[in-house]
Amino acid sequence: MVDTINKQVNLKEGFNMSPLFWLGAGMIIATHIIEKF
Repeated sequence: MVDTINKQVNLKEGFNMSPLFWLGAGMIIATHIIEKF
């Protein structure tokens, strides 16, 4: 339980600290999806 809670907190902090990282990841995923079509 403690490990999962710590992971969730780390994910939240990471999302708050690096929105550009998630934006870049989203763009990469979007390009892969577009290439499939």
